[in-house]
Amino acid sequence: MFPLQAIIDCLLAGVTRLAADQRAEVLCEMFASLLPQMTDEDVALAREQVINRLWPSIELADPLLNLIDGHLELRLLLHTLTNEDLPENYGDPAE
Repeated sequence: MFPLQAIIDCLLAGVTRLAADQRAEVLCEMFASLLPQMTDEDVALAREQVINRLWPSIELADPLLNLIDGHLELRLLLHTLTNEDLPENYGDPAE
């Protein structure tokens, strides 16, 4: 597998080839598929790269940062949940 930095560079550089009205959606779709496979450190690095490379284009940076931040919040929420926190029948289709 390619190093994360190379993948992020490729994604962020390649987006300029797309029509302007498609860029944010395509970037969000690509990052949405990568984020679950990334470590917290990798996500932090990706977020930093988005800020450094896309901040002048707020229409691109804002939705992507919202996606990344939402993903991190979801990770934190799922991490704090334990089996003791869940009802006994949680996830039981019979209930």
